[in-house]
Amino acid sequence: MKSKMILISALLFLCCAFVLPAEEVPANQELREQLKEALKIGQSMREIERNAIKNDPELKALSEEMKSLNMKMREKLNSKLSDNPEYMELKRKNEEMKKEWKNRRFEGKKNAPPGMEKPGERRRKFE
Repeated sequence: MKSKMILISALLFLCCAFVLPAEEVPANQELREQLKEALKIGQSMREIERNAIKNDPELKALSEEMKSLNMKMREKLNSKLSDNPEYMELKRKNEEMKKEWKNRRFEGKKNAPPGMEKPGERRRKFE
């Protein structure tokens, strides 16, 4: 009787161990699909915004002014934080991680996706 109870509890444990993780996969897949959809929506919105800025002289002027101000702020911020060792170490690590991700991005693929000859090319095209 005792051995049957142990066997039943062991089987129940194994069933739970294998069934519960299997149920999480569809939820994870659903979340991944939602994320993809959100990214597509964001890309479409940015494309529409770019076109609106390109076609409206006032928006175009504001955009150029924002770019200029952002560049000035970046320069001042970089000069101010160049003496901060913690910031510089974090910046170095961040740049290393970006390089690693870019190298891994097309690893094993013969050709980049259409419109992207090399990593970062698409981003430069819109600037």
